[in-house]
Amino acid sequence: MGNILVIEIGQQNLKIAASSSPQRGSLKNLYFSSKSIGSLDDQVISKLIVDVLGGWRIKPTRIILSLPRNLVAVRNLMLPSKDKNELSKMVALHVVKVLPYKKEEMVTAYSVLEQTETGYSQILLSAVHRNTLNRHLKIITDAGFLVDKVYLSSCGIRDYMLTVRKNVIKKGGIYITVDVDAEYSDFIVYSKDKLLFTRSIIIGAMQLDNEAERSRFIKEIKQTIIIFKSEMENKKLQKIFMSGATSHIKNYEENLAQQLELPLEIIPPDEEVVKSDKIETTRNISLTACHQLLSEAPERISFFVPELQVNRVFKEKIANLIVAGSLMVYILFIISCMFLANVYNKNVYLRDLKVRTQLLEQETYGLARELELVNVASRVVKKRQLPLVFLLELHKLVSKEIAIKSVEVDEKNKVFIRGESLSLSDVYAFSERLRNSKYFSNVNNRSARRTKARRGELTEFEITASFNY
Repeated sequence: MGNILVIEIGQQNLKIAASSSPQRGSLKNLYFSSKSIGSLDDQVISKLIVDVLGGWRIKPTRIILSLPRNLVAVRNLMLPSKDKNELSKMVALHVVKVLPYKKEEMVTAYSVLEQTETGYSQILLSAVHRNTLNRHLKIITDAGFLVDKVYLSSCGIRDYMLTVRKNVIKKGGIYITVDVDAEYSDFIVYSKDKLLFTRSIIIGAMQLDNEAERSRFIKEIKQTIIIFKSEMENKKLQKIFMSGATSHIKNYEENLAQQLELPLEIIPPDEEVVKSDKIETTRNISLTACHQLLSEAPERISFFVPELQVNRVFKEKIANLIVAGSLMVYILFIISCMFLANVYNKNVYLRDLKVRTQLLEQETYGLARELELVNVASRVVKKRQLPLVFLLELHKLVSKEIAIKSVEVDEKNKVFIRGESLSLSDVYAFSERLRNSKYFSNVNNRSARRTKARRGELTEFEITASFNY
């Protein structure tokens, strides 16, 4: 599948993850980097992406954009339909009711969590402001890449937990993971099949060293659990996991479990990340989502952007054009080689002919001179025969009904025949015989008129033609 690149652009940090040739859950040649971008403009961020990948010497073939949870609005909705088309229309209507933006200002995605016997569907609706998404896409485009997919980062956290705790997470169970990042913490509730709920807690890793902030952090988690239970009743929570930048809370695991009243496990930094080929980050950054989004997985919340589809088609056409162009260049190269070889052979043959021609000229010089004299004599004889041939042919064509009064021939062998006849039909018959003669062409009845004579009426005519000999 080539090299895969995941980029997440937060408010304060840029995260980049890359790998080559993902194969059935395993990743090869892992690279991770995080950079502080709080004071940087978008062009500098684009250059930063280029510099990081240039240092890794990676040319990605597939680009994934991970949207940070704190930049996306997520709501749980209960809609009165099970039909997929109807649900899409209802989502379009409800999104403006639950979020303070116009419909055209948002890009939405949703997943169906469950459907009831009474005809209702519970969905998880996600919406990102179009300006935010367009900004992220432009930063990546300015870096020279086209995004293939846009995922919610919470999906990567869920997929990560299903991978690293696949023996703990049972089918039918409901689990919580709080992924601690530098700017915020992502609280997600999920099952083995679905992401059920997610909420952004505005307390990050750097605040957790402070005891007051840790207390507020625990209160936010408790409050979020209450919100979840109000949204989705009859869902029993099995266990809570802490992932991401957990070095700030690893010494408080027992205390956290007691206050949250749930079995708790703190997930240490992933070994694949720690042992990656190249890692440039700090202990305050969570790479959980970026790491897992390098691998393919179903049931992810993916934002459909028409521009991405156009870019993807354009990218495929460019690839096809490159292949077609390469093939065309190869064919033209082969044809050129054949053509040049043919030209070379002809030049060799031409040189050989010239040599032979020179030899023949030397051998036949006397014959050529004599042949020229014969040709001159033949032209002279032919010219002298011209009047005789003309008169003989004219004599054959003139009938007794035609009287020729004069014949003129100019230097271009154009003939002017004047005469008279008793009837016009005899003149036409004479003209036709001229046309059928092999010596005359371009026969034209120039004039024909009736005149009175002593013997009655006569037809005087003039015919022009070209004499060929």
